Amino acid sequence: MKSIRLMYHDIYSTVPDAQIPRTATMYHISKNAFAEHLAIIEEAGISVVTVGEAKANSVGITFDDGWAGAFDIALPMLAQRGWKATYFITRDFVERTGFCDKDMIAEASRQGMEIGVHGTTHRVLSACTREEIIYEWSACKDFLETLTGKQV
Repeated sequence: MKSIRLMYHDIYSTVPDAQIPRTATMYHISKNAFAEHLAIIEEAGISVVTVGEAKANSVGITFDDGWAGAFDIALPMLAQRGWKATYFITRDFVERTGFCDKDMIAEASRQGMEIGVHGTTHRVLSACTREEIIYEWSACKDFLETLTGKQV
């Protein structure tokens, strides 16, 4: 088996927030569905690794954007199993309603979760100039490295 990546955005308790548009919530799943995914991985005996630890016969779990449920709900479920995941953070979403705050990112990093760059503003990079792409990555990277004290 090759390495597999499972990408999530948010994990919600019962139903997605009605104020979030369907274009976003279509990538959100319930806590129960996420628990089922984790149980399947666990029963299969497959190792769970971060993107940076990728190896054959493993599953990598990632979360995009920095949604709060990925921290409040998913992180404890992963930590309970001793598993790590990669959290790709969009800098300008931090502290917004429904998203993580700086303390959540720092705590996830302290718990061994890998923190990665998902851009500064969440722009579509194929529509950006070279300079805009460099800004999207570097400003977010600087922010996250200052926050976590680790290289991202």
